[in-house]
Amino acid sequence: MSDVFAEVNADLRKDRLQSLWDKYGYYVLGAIAAIILGVGAQAGYSSLQRTANEEASVRYAALVATAPTQESLAAFASAEDNGYGALAAFTLAVQQAEAGAMREALSGFDALATQNDLPKGLQDYARLQAAIILLDSASGSADDIAARLAPLLAQTGGFSPMARDIMGLAWIKSGDKDKARALFEAQKTDETTSRFARERANIMLDTLGNKK
Repeated sequence: MSDVFAEVNADLRKDRLQSLWDKYGYYVLGAIAAIILGVGAQAGYSSLQRTANEEASVRYAALVATAPTQESLAAFASAEDNGYGALAAFTLAVQQAEAGAMREALSGFDALATQNDLPKGLQDYARLQAAIILLDSASGSADDIAARLAPLLAQTGGFSPMARDIMGLAWIKSGDKDKARALFEAQKTDETTSRFARERANIMLDTLGNKK
């Protein structure tokens, strides 16, 4: 089960991050890939395991064995009011993004982010996924991304360093380097985050250069 979740999320992250590579370069790709592929997928699936029951697990295993389509995933997610229903919804959003149906994928992640019966970590993970889709979209504005990431940017620890990374890239993309610089300065001095997150912030600040 965990292999299925990790594989589909890893594939999506590689595809989405390739576009970030094209836009912003290796230093961003490596930082975000390490975080989302490592911490995000593992934490998200662990939360789902704790909320799902054995019967739903059997039903989900049968679904996966059939190489599920978007239609079968949607039907399963609608019918199962448990953690495996949420897993199907996550997988559906991933498949939609892989197929280029970004509007549908964004809608799916947005719905998961506001599904209050999910663990907070999963809601936050969905917010990150939605923000990444918007970052990789020509029509995704920095304000749209900020709306998704606001709960994460208002806290410390957890997914907040990832949210700062993504939000900083969004401000750079929109041309507002001052806002990006402020976020990375906050990350640089946040002793509650990891040394690697602070090092990423330093790299980004060096890349942005001195304030003009």
